[in-house]
Amino acid sequence: VEQGGMRLLEQMQRGAPFPLVARQFSQAPSAAAGGDIGWIAAPELSPELQPIAERLQPGQVSLPVRTQNGVYI
Repeated sequence: VEQGGMRLLEQMQRGAPFPLVARQFSQAPSAAAGGDIGWIAAPELSPELQPIAERLQPGQVSLPVRTQNGVYI
């Protein structure tokens, strides 16, 4: 699963828009919205995602991160 996430990240680094990749490959409910989960408070994120989200700037994409609920980019 993580290797698949890395392949998706590579596609985005080559110019594929995140919303398109999310619509096509995500299994999350947010896939239909292009991966947009809207505004959420940091404590609502999985503990594994909190420090990563805090460091990202608008428009940045993280490396794939495995949590109990799946792999997130």
